[in-house]
Amino acid sequence: MQEKFLNTLIATKELPKIFYDAINSGIKPPTIIEIIRKHLRPQKLDDLVLFLEKRQSRSSAENLILGFIYEQELAKTHDRNLQRGLAYSKFKELANQGDSYGQFFLAVMYYRDIGSNSNLFPRALELLVNSATQGNSCANFMLGQHFEFGQSGSKFNAFLVYQKAAEIGHILAINSLARFLFLGVGANRDVHKSLKWYRKGVSQKNGESRKKINEIFRR
Repeated sequence: MQEKFLNTLIATKELPKIFYDAINSGIKPPTIIEIIRKHLRPQKLDDLVLFLEKRQSRSSAENLILGFIYEQELAKTHDRNLQRGLAYSKFKELANQGDSYGQFFLAVMYYRDIGSNSNLFPRALELLVNSATQGNSCANFMLGQHFEFGQSGSKFNAFLVYQKAAEIGHILAINSLARFLFLGVGANRDVHKSLKWYRKGVSQKNGESRKKINEIFRR
């Protein structure tokens, strides 16, 4: 379904129709975002931005995608500062509605600004936890990074949230969980389970997972 959407998106001149078909077919907004980021030509992206901005009533998915375009500064119709402000506005609106994707992207923006405003850290962490609790795999992985590398981190908690994100299919979490299991970090060492997760990564055509398996068997 995703490949069909991608091929049609690249070829079509009727972007709005394909865009709505993708949302209604059940493709999740982050997947659409990734496809748009990698494959949509700048002119079509500007057309999409203008189309969405003109709509008086937008769905959560539409606001999320529009917010992402602003946050990545992909809208050539606006300058960088304006896009950043618009991204904050979209993600805050979604986060206040309890949208897990909005919470995650707003947390990411807060984390990026912590260097200039340390007061943002508690709010960023709260948003990340709320998003992760709803099953957002990206939020769980980022929370795992926080527990693993943060000053108040806990390797055990990192293991737990990496596991949750890996079970949802987040590839970076899969590799992190496999690494923890292989080294015995945050849990008992279990090479068999570690290999199982690395093989799951290989099944998703991840080069890092394949590299790690080869390293293990060369020992």
